[in-house]
Amino acid sequence: MSDFEWKQVAQNFSDFGGQEKTLRVPKTGLPFFDVLRLYGAVELFVGLQQEVFIHDAGSDWEIRARVREQRLKDLHSVARILKKKDLSKGDEKWIQRLKDAVYGAEWPTEPLRDVSTPLDNPDSALKDGVRDTAAATYKGLETGSGKHGSKVPFADALLAYAGQERIESVADIYFLPVFEGKVDFSKVVSPLRVWMNIPNVLCVQALTLLALKTSLFAEGYAEKLSSIVYNRVRKKASDSYSGIIEIESTALGKNRKVSPDFVSHFYRTFRGLLAKAWKRGKSEPEFEDALAHAYWLMQPSQPKHLGSLITSLERQRRNGKPCIIVETRSNRTYAKEVFQMSYGKWDGDHEAVRKFARIVASAIYQARTKEANNEERGKAWYDEVVMLRSAPTAKAFFERALILIEQGKKESQYIGSKSNDEDFDPVLLLKSVGDNRVQFETFRDLFRMYLVQESSPRKRGEIADETGTGSAIMPNDIEEGGEE
Repeated sequence: MSDFEWKQVAQNFSDFGGQEKTLRVPKTGLPFFDVLRLYGAVELFVGLQQEVFIHDAGSDWEIRARVREQRLKDLHSVARILKKKDLSKGDEKWIQRLKDAVYGAEWPTEPLRDVSTPLDNPDSALKDGVRDTAAATYKGLETGSGKHGSKVPFADALLAYAGQERIESVADIYFLPVFEGKVDFSKVVSPLRVWMNIPNVLCVQALTLLALKTSLFAEGYAEKLSSIVYNRVRKKASDSYSGIIEIESTALGKNRKVSPDFVSHFYRTFRGLLAKAWKRGKSEPEFEDALAHAYWLMQPSQPKHLGSLITSLERQRRNGKPCIIVETRSNRTYAKEVFQMSYGKWDGDHEAVRKFARIVASAIYQARTKEANNEERGKAWYDEVVMLRSAPTAKAFFERALILIEQGKKESQYIGSKSNDEDFDPVLLLKSVGDNRVQFETFRDLFRMYLVQESSPRKRGEIADETGTGSAIMPNDIEEGGEE
């Protein structure tokens, strides 16, 4: 009989996969270079086949995971790649110092090495750039890779070299996602699936953010994404740069409960928009709309960016193009979600504003676009939208809207009826307008988004007609399977 005791199993396998330890990697102040070294530490000391807890402690990275001692031999392999002739006798010494340093000892700042091959662009801030050779006079982590050469400690170079295998690029810009909390690196190590040549840097960053969020929802790590670091390397050193995108400052960070459906729909729509914005290196009319989407996504709190986005959505609606606030295939609508990303909490009533926009959409159809041909229909709708959005005061806005409703009512008695879901509450609507110009402009932004939403395609049975059921839209916009 075997002497095996089941009660000893937990104890016998307590160190299986390595002992749990806390590693520390001090920061240098260069975002891309720091994250590169973070990935290198995980690669060399932990591996990618288990969960790792990452914490940004401010001055350094904290990594809690099971450390596999047998993997540390990779340190010697990387060192042999990086070493110079004058270091052949001291390799063991500084490698041991690096091992001690990640467990809390003093970080080795000697010996130094140039930022050169096989380090592949560890950070553009380590190049001369516009500062020229003056950058090479700094002490410590020197910058400037010109004739003076940029110097970094061998310990940092080793981690950066190990981490650079995890870099992904989109349109000549290298990206690395940064996570806060427990993640399985085997699932998030290569989350990007984008192959597009986009000349505009801001659009590349916006597309990358959406692509990362979309792919990480599948693995359940979307909320763990805290930032994205990037590095762009150009032939001219002055055109190279690096930086960081904090998720909290973007539209996706303003709403913690942002839905996966909205992010994936935004990603598909924005990617399609970018595909039309440039042709053979030259910008097309869609370029302006692409910029409006990117500016709002990256800086949603600025009202001018939301205003530009709404104007773009109105143009897309006029031309019958896909729109980020309407998903026609599933009949989902996201106007409220987009509005909350810019304004957060709002004291008005969304349902009252939505129903009022719905009745105005019906009125525009009945009074302006019902008899128009396909070519004129979009222009007629857009002309009315321009009149409403250019109203300088709440009084002028409601005068124009009520005239439309009166004219539409002449054509269809069902406009404004409960059966059409257009029975808005006047008291709640006026309360939503507010009593000053700033509050009115906030209301007008929301109304414009709901007007685009309520003027968009509907499923069968949701189109206003003489029976008084459904919402009035342009007949040529009915989804496949609908009827005029």
